[in-house]
Amino acid sequence: RAKAYTFEEIGRELGMSHEGARKAVYRGLQQTIVASKERADELRAEESERLMLLLAELRPVVEGVADPALKVRAIGEARQISARLSALHGLDAPTRTAWAAL
Repeated sequence: RAKAYTFEEIGRELGMSHEGARKAVYRGLQQTIVASKERADELRAEESERLMLLLAELRPVVEGVADPALKVRAIGEARQISARLSALHGLDAPTRTAWAAL
């Protein structure tokens, strides 16, 4: 189908009807979508774990360092990691976009 074959051409090549070819193509597309979503979930979990480890590494700096400049930098890094985690898991509210008429 990616090569712009019609369902009739696909069916003829595979020895099935136009309707059978259409169903087979859509089944294949659905399987691809499911596999892609599963892989995205796996990657999201891996990235989340990595970010949580980084955040854990910053905790002692934020809580135990006396140097104010270092503490502020660590807090800034922790905030960036937290923002990334929120975005990664869809926790941020959707951004509203205003459309202006020309």
